This record gives sequence, structure tokens and C-alpha cells, in this order.
Amino acid sequence: VNNKMLSASIDGTIKIWDVESTNSSLKGIVIPLQENQYVVTTPTGLFDATPDAMKQLHYVKRGKLINLDQIKDNYYEPMLLSKLLELNPEPIRASNSLANESLYPELALKHPLKNGGKLGINLNNSGGGIGRVLIMINGKEVSSDVRSAGSTPDASSLEIDYDITDHPFLYNDRVNKITIKAYNADGTLSSDAKSLYVFGEEKTLEAPNLYAIIAGTSNYEGDALDLKYAAKDAGDLANALKLSATKYLGAEKTNIKLLTTDQDKTAWPTKENIQKAFQEYQSKAKANDILFVYLSGHGVNHTGDMSDFYYLTSDAASGDMNNTITRDQYAISSSEFTEYIKAVPALKQILIIDACHSGRLASSLASSRSAMSSTQIRALERMKDRTGLFVLAGSAADAVSYETTLYGQGLLTYSLLFGMKGAALRDDEFIDVLSLFQFAANKVPELAEEIGGIQKPEIRVPEDGKSFDIGRLDVADRDAIQLAAPKPVYVNSRFQDETMIFDRLNLNELLDQKLLELSKMDDAPIAYVDNKNFSGATIINGRYQEANGLIKAQLTFVSKDSVIKQVEIETLNAELLAEEIIKQLVY
Repeated sequence: VNNKMLSASIDGTIKIWDVESTNSSLKGIVIPLQENQYVVTTPTGLFDATPDAMKQLHYVKRGKLINLDQIKDNYYEPMLLSKLLELNPEPIRASNSLANESLYPELALKHPLKNGGKLGINLNNSGGGIGRVLIMINGKEVSSDVRSAGSTPDASSLEIDYDITDHPFLYNDRVNKITIKAYNADGTLSSDAKSLYVFGEEKTLEAPNLYAIIAGTSNYEGDALDLKYAAKDAGDLANALKLSATKYLGAEKTNIKLLTTDQDKTAWPTKENIQKAFQEYQSKAKANDILFVYLSGHGVNHTGDMSDFYYLTSDAASGDMNNTITRDQYAISSSEFTEYIKAVPALKQILIIDACHSGRLASSLASSRSAMSSTQIRALERMKDRTGLFVLAGSAADAVSYETTLYGQGLLTYSLLFGMKGAALRDDEFIDVLSLFQFAANKVPELAEEIGGIQKPEIRVPEDGKSFDIGRLDVADRDAIQLAAPKPVYVNSRFQDETMIFDRLNLNELLDQKLLELSKMDDAPIAYVDNKNFSGATIINGRYQEANGLIKAQLTFVSKDSVIKQVEIETLNAELLAEEIIKQLVY
């Protein structure tokens, strides 16, 4: 492949060689593990790995085990295999050799109960110096460095007492996890994370509040970047979230800050307005609350010294991140969002990015088979690791696939609303974050394929993250969620034998399978939701009886509580009956 040679070794590894370079140099190694798990690495130590594989492999340096998590900050390189094979146009980042990195300091902890109420951190220099010391409470970074200003990296040891009394990231009603990592002086290698646990004060904790910041930018400075649906997407999602959160938590606990270019200019998603929204919630939110952040509009990947993912605010006239004014004043990087989110004490946190990359913008991905760049994936990973965010990012490769008129909005937002209308509800009423994310991540590629686009959302879940509910919707609420339906939606069929009052022939199962198969065909005329309820869907109801070797069935097609079609069918068996029913579908 592209002047590369692959060789297999007896230990199961696969080596990638560059046959054009001197001595056919080794470019990378693929280490396959069980159940589709793998690690890809380069001679310098850059790596990409599936989540479970990251936990199974390690390096050994001077007798110490180094897990992949310990080098992730500097050596994680998403899409490494496709880059090595030159199937991905993005370059592989330059890096120092892992073999030359200095060791991290030895780390020991003292529990606050044994240290006067303070977290005790003892560090011993192992030859690589004592760099920054990171503390996380319940998966959220408290500080990226708790060393005092006078600390010297080459000291032989360092003791830190960190007061966590009444810290806003601590739950009052449950056990809290506190995690510490220490880096070498270069910041390239960290110690393995060590954790201890602190009990809450057993206070009565109120039900959570929802704090949401929803931003959608369609109208940019000038006309070059304008989009059609980004602001509408944000407004539609805000309305659905308000309905569901109000039902679940109460109106007084539902706080939504909507910033879109469809509103008065005082509520546009400028950098200043987004910062103010976070600052307002910073003083109100508590550990048990929910923070919901949604961004739609243009996203830009920027490489080089300022490598990061940027969200363009409404003041932006271009996506040139080499322009320091544009980058600093009219765009918000994932690093900046990380700091905004860290300042809000809420520990149940969600970030949804429904963005597109214009061909005119820096680091366009129009030529890539993936709409998500490695720059963006690394940025999302850093955000997730530092904040404990549940992240769903659905960047489209270009504005065309984002702005499809077939659905009247961005595909990711359409899929989220589709799920909230009934397709992805837990127990047919609750909005569970991970269930909704997984549904949308599966739905978007199907919709994108129908319009000839490429869009595969990425989900990022914190290591100790447990999914949670953010809303509740009854049938009336789902009807209030407006959603364009370019094709009719069918749900579970409802049949029974007229004489026995149950579905003796399993016609429901048979017909539902045929509806599912039809919905997955190219240019499918219908959508199928494997659920009993979906707002606005068509339901096929029927009764049948068997006599004289024939099955006679009466069908009623119902949508929005109205009969739209009635049919009588007579066939020899259940299979033929199901096929005849499919021919009667209302398109």
C-alpha cells in the first residue's frame, strides 16, 4: 500500500515498512489483541489504541511499568494506522523518542483524615525532575498544577498539603474519588494515577438543577461562512431540552441559556456572551447538578504550535486560525472550553458538537474519508480526560452534508431529536445520556449515506462515568417536538388472532422484521423505529383468523390517532401475509 510493506511476526504483531526509504525503515507496528482490540505504535512511541487495549499493554523503563495512559498527553496519535499507510492525508506529528524520556517522580499520598484534613502528597525525584502535579475530584480536574510558585523541578523531594475542605466538586451524600498524578519536569511522562476516597458529610442533597448553554451560529460576519440551519438546530434542541428537563426536574430547576443568531443581537453566540454564560453558572451550580453544552456552526482544526479544535463564534469572518485576532477574539478553542467547564462545579456534564468544516477553512477535511480529524479527536480526548465530560461530536466533512435540505437541519441534531421523540428513550420516557448518544451515533451515518455524505459521530465517555438521565418526555411532550419527516416512520406492529386474542402466528415479529429490512434498503421509502411509541409514527394494527387453509386479515393504518387506511387481505400463510402488508404501506 503506497510503497509500504507489511510483515507478520510469530508473536502475532504486524510491522509496517517503508520500502522507498534507506534500509526499508520500520514505520510502525500493529499489535492485535483479542476481540478486535489493538494497539498501533511507531518506533518513537506514538500510539493509537482501542480503549480496552490501552489498559492491557505497557512499556518497561528502568524496571518501572509505564501504562499507555501515562504517556497519552504527548504520544496519543488518533488514526495512526491510516496515517502510516498514507490513507489519511493528515501528517503524523513529530515527537521525541519515548526511550529518551526521563522518569516521573515517585508518588505517595496521605489521607486527609490522617493529615489534619488536608490531602498529603509526597514526591521523590526519580531522575526526571518533579513537574506539575494534577488533582482530580470525582473525575474533574481541580488544578493542572498544585505546586507552589517557589517549587524547583530539580528538587530531590517535594511535600504538598492541599486543602479540600468544602471543595465545590465534592458530593455531600456519597463517597468521593480523589485522583492525583505527578509529571516529570518536561511534562512528557506522568506517574500512574493514584486515588483515595473521602466520604461526604451525609447532608440532605436537593434534586439536581440543569444548567444548559446552547449556541448556534448561522449568521457570521460577512457572507462567506453563513449557514442555514445551525441556529435553528440550537433553538429546536433547546425547546426539546426545556420540555424534557421541566417534566423531569421542574421548571424552577431548568436553566437554559440560548445564544443563536436567530435572536436579538444581544443574545448572539459571541465569545463574550458564551464566556458570560459559563461565568453565571459558575457561581450557581453545585456538584450534583447537570451541565449541558451544545455547539452548532463551524468548527476548525488548527495544527502547529496552537494545535487544537476551535468553534467559530458569530463575530468570525473567516476560519483562518493563523490570524491571531480571529483565533483569540472570534473563536473558542477546546482548551478554553475545558477551562470554562472546569470552573462550573456540576459533575454531570455533557458536550455536544454539531459542526461542519467548510472547504474554505483551515485544515479542511473534505478530502478525507473521515469527517473527524485526529486534531479534533485529541482535543476531545483531552477535554474528556480533564473534565469528566460525556462528549458527542458529529462534525460533517463539509457544509453541504451539514446543510442538507432533505432533513431541514444538521444530521446530528436531527438524530438527537428523532431519538427524543421516542426512538431512544429509556423505559419509553426517560432521556438517558449514553443511550441517546449511541442512538445518534448509529443514526447519523445512515442519514449521511442517503445524501452521499460522510459523517460518523464520535462518543467519548469518562473512565468512571455512569450514564444519567437529563429529561423525561410523555407522549404529549414528544408531539410538541417539531421534526421534519422526509419519509414516513413506522413502529412496532400490533396484531392478534381474532379468536384467541393473542398473536398466535407471531405476525408482529415477522412484519416488524420486514419493516426493518425495508428501512435499511438503499433509497428506503420508510424509516422504522423498534418501539411501540414514536410521535407522529404510523402503526399497523390488525386482526386475523384462519379458516379453510386461508388467513384472512383486517388491517388499519393509524397515525396521530387517525385512521389513514383500512385493508382486507387473504393469503395462504403468515409469510405471504406479511409480504402483502408491506405492499400496502402508506408512503
